Amino acid sequence: MGSKKTKVYYWKMKKIVLIFIALVWSGTVFAFGMKVGIDGTEKRLADPILTHPNYTGQEILDAVNEYRQTKKLSTLRLDEELCNNVVNRYLVFKSPEADKEGHPGFDAWADAEIKKGYKYVGEVFSGEFTKEEVMSGWKGSPSHNEALVNPIYNRGCSYAGDYGVVVLLGAK
Repeated sequence: MGSKKTKVYYWKMKKIVLIFIALVWSGTVFAFGMKVGIDGTEKRLADPILTHPNYTGQEILDAVNEYRQTKKLSTLRLDEELCNNVVNRYLVFKSPEADKEGHPGFDAWADAEIKKGYKYVGEVFSGEFTKEEVMSGWKGSPSHNEALVNPIYNRGCSYAGDYGVVVLLGAK
């Protein structure tokens, strides 16, 4: 067949061709799967498995305000200053410190907000995937529920991302 160098080249080329064929074949299977999905003959899960929350921060803040109204409390007014910090507070819950400490950095954040003129500040966080699960979890937790229905709070801001939702509460 030729030199040793030619044989090595032949086997390398054969390997590349086989990999290409495998990729094309897997792409064909994927395309076939997509076609099956398009014509509606695929099986679907009865209850889709959520991997990200299906709500916005505003929807959660609205749900908190609806809950407060059932308790004859004032709604939380959207607060610009709290909103300036809401993403940073949310990101804290994605950090490794959150596994060790429930609300890492809360005291330092709260002290800074008090210096800006707030009488009281608080926060609640949930990693649940639906608005109903978030609200149910908070209502069922004495400390979270107490924060949500504390009549002192009159301002709020919320942020939802792929990890959950945080609501910041304040009183001026």
